[in-house]
Amino acid sequence: MKIDRALLEEYMNTFYGYGNLKGKYWFIGMEEGGGNSIEEIISRLEIWKNAGKPTLLDNYQFHSLIRGAGDSTFDRFFKGDKSTYQRTWGGLIKLLLCYKGENELNLKDIKCYQSDELGRHDSENCLIELFPLPSPGVGAFNYSKWTDIEYLKSRETYKQQLAEIRVQQLKTLISTHKPELVVFYSFSNDYIKSWSEISGINFESIQVENLDINAKPGAKIAFSDMTCFTVIYHPTYRGIDNNYYRNIGSLLKKYKQENVFNQSGSK
Repeated sequence: MKIDRALLEEYMNTFYGYGNLKGKYWFIGMEEGGGNSIEEIISRLEIWKNAGKPTLLDNYQFHSLIRGAGDSTFDRFFKGDKSTYQRTWGGLIKLLLCYKGENELNLKDIKCYQSDELGRHDSENCLIELFPLPSPGVGAFNYSKWTDIEYLKSRETYKQQLAEIRVQQLKTLISTHKPELVVFYSFSNDYIKSWSEISGINFESIQVENLDINAKPGAKIAFSDMTCFTVIYHPTYRGIDNNYYRNIGSLLKKYKQENVFNQSGSK
């Protein structure tokens, strides 16, 4: 079984995630989970091709069609308040709900948002990945076994090949659509550099806002051209709890009310 090389390269260069580019809220991460088998990757590519090779797909519609993922079917994440809670998505939803003033963070409400609104074509948000290929984890990179594309022989050469292309495209997408809020979710030094390039803001020089005297994890917040850019810890980072999202959401809401989003610079 082989992956269609031309289709895979087109996918890596032009597919960015799920949701609505006209949405006000954008979440940008490192890469999505999955990619446990070559059958799954081939299924993902075929679904994307059959959908017309769009920049973004509908989160539910896409995942409901994936085959080859073994027992780990994706349907379980899209069953209303009966959905399986997806930890990464759940953290992003919590931040968004708190930003919108919904601080109670009821689990049923979070599951319903995950199922029915997150990354949907007609939603207020989009889920975007800096790197396009799904992987079970940062320590795994199966594509060297599944394709003869030279730069997919290692994760390092893959990132070197695609980083600049995708950073530039994300800059263009943000400049074109001007979302209200862009949330980058990784504090890794490598990714802070990418977030700086995408936003045009030197996040390396921006001080971390410690949101709670008793809480270590903070956030970096800056503004440019009507958009608020925020760097948070990945939702699976150890020690993250609901208060982390409440504190960031409340702070962002405060800045919006003070019309800080229309200014440029950091806080």
